[in-house]
Amino acid sequence: MSVSFPRQCLRRLQDLTEPWRAAGRIRLLSDPPCPDSQRKVLVLDEFQRNTRDLDGDGQPDAAHGEIIARCLESKGYVTSRVQLKALDPSHSFFPRDAMSRSLAAFAQAVHGGELQHRAGDVVNLSFHTGPDTVTFAEAGQLLNLPQLNAANLKDHRAEIQQRIDQLGTPLNAPEPLRVARMTQSAIRQLQKDGLTVVTSAGNDGPDRFKLGFLAADHQLSATTRSGRPLSWAASHSLTTPATGAYIHQQFLHGLDVDGDGKVDFPLPFGRGLPVQATQGSSFCVLDFLPRAYPSQRQTVT
Repeated sequence: MSVSFPRQCLRRLQDLTEPWRAAGRIRLLSDPPCPDSQRKVLVLDEFQRNTRDLDGDGQPDAAHGEIIARCLESKGYVTSRVQLKALDPSHSFFPRDAMSRSLAAFAQAVHGGELQHRAGDVVNLSFHTGPDTVTFAEAGQLLNLPQLNAANLKDHRAEIQQRIDQLGTPLNAPEPLRVARMTQSAIRQLQKDGLTVVTSAGNDGPDRFKLGFLAADHQLSATTRSGRPLSWAASHSLTTPATGAYIHQQFLHGLDVDGDGKVDFPLPFGRGLPVQATQGSSFCVLDFLPRAYPSQRQTVT
C-alpha cells in the first residue's frame, strides 16, 4: 500500500528542512582576476543582508562580510566574496552546526575545483559563536584535560586536535566535540589544498575559545591600535593581535569604514549628519601577512 501526502504538506516540509539543506551550500558572489604575484583572499561570510550598525542609531547599515572585504581591498588585497548559504535571509532559524556545515561545503567546493584558487591564497573566516565555543573549564572536562587554560592552550594544541578526532566521531558524541571535528576536518582539507586559513578567535571574552578552529593557521584577537586585546575579544596563547582598528568616519551622505576618506556605505537622507569620528570594530585582519608571495605560486588543481 502506498501513502501519498498533500502537495502543500510536502511544500511545508521542504520549507522546514531548507535551513539544514542550505547549511551545506555556499555561493560565489564575486571573483575578480588576481595578479600571479599577489595573494587572493576568499572571504567566507554574510553579504546578502545588512547586520552591522555603524553609526549607532540602532539600524543596520552594512553586511559584515562587505565591511571585511572593503577593509582588505583598501589595503591592496584582491578579494573574492563567498556567501554562506546558512545565512540565507529568507530563514529565521538554522541548525546549530550550520556554520561548520557551510565550512565543510566550502572546503568540498575548493577541493573539487568549483572555487578557483592557487597555493598561498588565504581564506578569511569570521564566524559567530557556535556549539564548539567553550570555556577552558568545559573543554577540560570534554577532553579530560583539567589543567587546560589560556596560557597553555598552545602547548596542548596537537593533543586537543587528536582527542577531537577520537571523541567527536561517534554519532552520540557531545555536540561541541562533534561540531569541532567537522570544523577541524574542513580546515585541514583547505590547508591540504594549499590555502592559508585565518579566522577570528571569537567575541565572547578571554575565557572562551573555539575548539574546532584551533586547526587554523592564524586566530586573530580584536585589539586596540596599540595591540591591547579588547575586553570582549578572545585572547590566549594561540591568538595573534589583529591590530589596526579603523575609525568609522561619518560624512553627510554616508560612512567610510576602511579609512580611505571615501564613502563606502551611503545612508538615507537625515541619518548621515556630520558627527565626530568614532572608532569602529572592523579590523584589517591580514595586516600581518604580506600581500605579495615570496616566490611564484602555482595553480592548485
